[in-house]
Amino acid sequence: MLKSVRGVCRDGRVELLEPPPEGAEGQVIVTFLASDPILLADRGIDQQQAADLRRRLGAFAEDWIALKWMCTMPFDRGDVVLMLFPDSNLRTAKRRPALVVQADRLQTGLPQTIVAMISSNMARAGHPSRVAVLHASSESKQMGCTPTR
Repeated sequence: MLKSVRGVCRDGRVELLEPPPEGAEGQVIVTFLASDPILLADRGIDQQQAADLRRRLGAFAEDWIALKWMCTMPFDRGDVVLMLFPDSNLRTAKRRPALVVQADRLQTGLPQTIVAMISSNMARAGHPSRVAVLHASSESKQMGCTPTR
């Protein structure tokens, strides 16, 4: 079982900020997170590009922090969910189907779920970041997909 628990390190000692899982005993791995700010210049982003990025993403800020978009129920791997995906202009968004690809009950303590966008647009199907599943394929049948009409 893997479970992430928030904590802090002070004077060489780790103090947990959350209770450990019930019955947790044994070895642990402690990962130190950088608390330094991310320097955009170190990543090749100048001030003008950063300002442009802030402006373009600002339209989504309310949706990202609004409680109405917080996950309120657990999802299992293989579930299809509806969620907001930004359009290519990064100014508007649409609800689109997505497939939950994250393993069930990871218990990372993070309020996120890993999903893959589902699309019928085959324009970029050959791109390395895409996985195309054709209705007539054996993979489609194994997954229980049925052609839509």
